[in-house]
Amino acid sequence: MLQAVIIAAGLDGFRTNADPGKRYDIDMYKDGHKVRGAPRLPLNLLDALREFDKNKPLKAALGDEFSQAYVKMKTRSGILSFPIFPIGNGSTRSTFSQHQR
Repeated sequence: MLQAVIIAAGLDGFRTNADPGKRYDIDMYKDGHKVRGAPRLPLNLLDALREFDKNKPLKAALGDEFSQAYVKMKTRSGILSFPIFPIGNGSTRSTFSQHQR
């Protein structure tokens, strides 16, 4: 899904001639709170799903039926409160995998 979202967001940006905003060469999860005016990233799956659900162009690009099913599936999974945090290279993972061990 990540690749589809990146492509859809990029295409929407080209279509609308969107300004990507200021570039931040930092790990936004680790250091984003230190930068005044920097956009805030969702820190858990529930907040990420809420942001996704508000993004009409993205949901339309992925298909409304798929988007509704995805949100429904994720909200019923029971892992919504697990935080998302950075791992070494700046990518993220949910702590859910740690709790299943």
